[in-house]
Amino acid sequence: MTKAPTSLPVLARIAKEAGDIIFAMQPDIVVNKDWETKEDGSPVSPADKKAHEIIKARLEEHFAGVALVSEEGEKEVTKQALKARDHFESDPLDNTGGYIKGLDGYSVNIGRVIDGVPVEGVAYFPARQEIYFTHEGKAWFQKGDDAPKEIKVKSLPLRNPLQVAAGFRKHDLTFLGDRAADIQKHPAQYRTCMVARGECDITALNQGNNEAYNSWDVAGPHAVLMAAGGDFVDEKGAPVRYLDESGVVPAYIAGGVDTLKALGFADPKYFKSTKAVGF
Repeated sequence: MTKAPTSLPVLARIAKEAGDIIFAMQPDIVVNKDWETKEDGSPVSPADKKAHEIIKARLEEHFAGVALVSEEGEKEVTKQALKARDHFESDPLDNTGGYIKGLDGYSVNIGRVIDGVPVEGVAYFPARQEIYFTHEGKAWFQKGDDAPKEIKVKSLPLRNPLQVAAGFRKHDLTFLGDRAADIQKHPAQYRTCMVARGECDITALNQGNNEAYNSWDVAGPHAVLMAAGGDFVDEKGAPVRYLDESGVVPAYIAGGVDTLKALGFADPKYFKSTKAVGF
C-alpha cells in the first residue's frame, strides 16, 4: 500500500510555486487590464510568462536535460522538444481568458511524457487551493493545508444517470445516445480531475476551441487520471497517446477504464485488462 506523501513531490511543488505567484498577480492584472492578444486571438498576460519562467527554471534544476514543451515556450524549442522520447508538457496558466476576468477556474499543469504515455503529472487550481498530482504511481488530491488523499475513478456498477463533466461552451454528448446523464459544467482540466476523483463518470467529447487540444493543455491531468485508474480514448475507442510531433491531441472522452469498457467506448484490442496502460 502506497503511503500518503508527507510533502508534495517535485512536480507538484513546482506547480504550486508558480500557481501561488500568479494567484497573487491576478488582482492587479484584472484591474489594469494588463494582457495582450496572441496571433490566434487568445489572451496572454504577465502571469502566463512568469509561470513559464518559474516552471522552466525549476525543471532545469531538478530534471536537467529533459526537454520542455510549453505553451509559452519558443516555437523552435517546442518543435524539437515534441520529438524527444522523454519530455515535459506544461501549460503554465490554462484558461487565461477566465483568469483576466477574475474567475477561479484557471490552473497550472505539468505532465511528463515518456514514449507517448503521460507517466506523472500535476494540475493545480490556485484560486480553489486544490492540487491533483501523481506520487509513486497513484493519484492524490490535496485541498489547502489538508493532508493529501488518494483518489480513484468511480468503480462499477455504472451510475444512472451518468455523471458527465462538460465544458461551458463546446461539448458533444451525442455519443451517449439515449443514456440518461446529469451534466456538470467545469473548466477543461477540472473536468478530468473530477473524473479522477470519482465525482464524475466520464467527460463529454472534449474538442477544445479549435476542434482539438494541444498536448500541453492536458498531459498533466491526463497523467493524474491514468494513475487514478482512468484514461482518454478517442472517438474510435483507442487510448490517446502523445506521439504526434504536431502537439495536437484529438477530441477525446475521459473516464475510468472500467467505465469506458462498460459503456463500449474503449476498444477491447487496446484495453484487454482493467489496468490503465502505463501503470
